[in-house]
Amino acid sequence: MGQGEAETGPRGLGRPAATARSALNRLGEEATAEETCNAFVMVPVGTDPDTCRDLVLEVQQALKSEAVSAGKTVGEFFPGHPMQGIHRTGFRPLAGPHPVLAVRAMVITDILFLTLPGIPAAERLPCLKVWHSRFGEVTGGPWAQLHADALAAAEKELDDR
Repeated sequence: MGQGEAETGPRGLGRPAATARSALNRLGEEATAEETCNAFVMVPVGTDPDTCRDLVLEVQQALKSEAVSAGKTVGEFFPGHPMQGIHRTGFRPLAGPHPVLAVRAMVITDILFLTLPGIPAAERLPCLKVWHSRFGEVTGGPWAQLHADALAAAEKELDDR
């Protein structure tokens, strides 16, 4: 648990963050093809939906870098999630009926989450390097080009500073 985690959040971030971190650790060091289907899902209960959503978002943000650096991901789902679908802007893939935090091994399509424009270049670069270390040999589909474009854009943003 990081400094100050226990004091933040509506009921404290310490326990949910520790539970999510434990799930990250249980996924192991290197995910095999079979293990990419494994996921841990946390559903906070016992309080109002807005508070649950805020807790899910806090834990996700607190553990995102740690998860990605280990080749894993921590995702958030909640009612009204604003993220649009890739092919249809009306589709909301991260919207769900209740706030949920999901922990799983990184998959090739996670490049889409690692290249979001709201992520500062200094945070994107290490994430892109981890993605490339896991999936850089894949040449099919749009993934390698998405990575190359995102890497070039992040490096340019940092150079322009």
